[in-house]
Amino acid sequence: MVFGEDKTKYIDYAFGVFNGAGLNKRESNNSKTFISRLVISPFSASKNSFLKQLHIGGSLAIGRQKNDISNATYKLPTEVPVFVFNDSIRQNGNISVYGLDFEWLVKGFSLKGEYLHYKAESLASNLILSNFFANGFYVAATFIITGEVKPRNEKVKPNRPFDPKKGKWGAFELAGQYEKAKLSSTPLLFNLAKSLGELKAVTLGINWYVNDDIKLVFNYSKHLFNHNIKLEDKYYMNSNTLLIRLQYQF
Repeated sequence: MVFGEDKTKYIDYAFGVFNGAGLNKRESNNSKTFISRLVISPFSASKNSFLKQLHIGGSLAIGRQKNDISNATYKLPTEVPVFVFNDSIRQNGNISVYGLDFEWLVKGFSLKGEYLHYKAESLASNLILSNFFANGFYVAATFIITGEVKPRNEKVKPNRPFDPKKGKWGAFELAGQYEKAKLSSTPLLFNLAKSLGELKAVTLGINWYVNDDIKLVFNYSKHLFNHNIKLEDKYYMNSNTLLIRLQYQF
């Protein structure tokens, strides 16, 4: 794997060749997965602070998989199955993923988004052969209401680290995100899988930076389905998640 950036930090790049079966797993064929990423910061040398932290990126991954994916299930954190393959399903074909993304930071504000497209070829069951497609995007925004600057790829350092005796409570950040995913209907037509087809979600949250090392995250997410999902003899059109996470850096 190689990665780096030019002296002006205008271009950030990465390229790698990987075992296509995943971390700490034997390769299932002689092919490898090639992954590349390029990020351009067109105004990195500008004195205009409004555009200086605008970053535009793209990524590409191609490879080949030979796996038994029978009953493989993709779930939400609430255990709602989004996509479920049926019995006796194997993949023996090419895979490709490409994406476009951006990130923009101005003082305590950040806005970022990403679009991804995934394709898996040659999903087979008996004599039935099909391809699988998925694509989706998200847009997320944050704003630090206590005046700190939002750094890129670094932690937020509170101007007033938590010390209630001195009336200091750390830094607080508001966050919001909208996301949408669409899954291929082709495997469903051939009875190879069950799927929601389309999924939308909205997330609202608060990040509390207690000090330089501790961060608390409070997120509420609502997932909206395009048709009823049956779980334990009940039908649902949406799913709600409350996430509380503690992060400690040392």
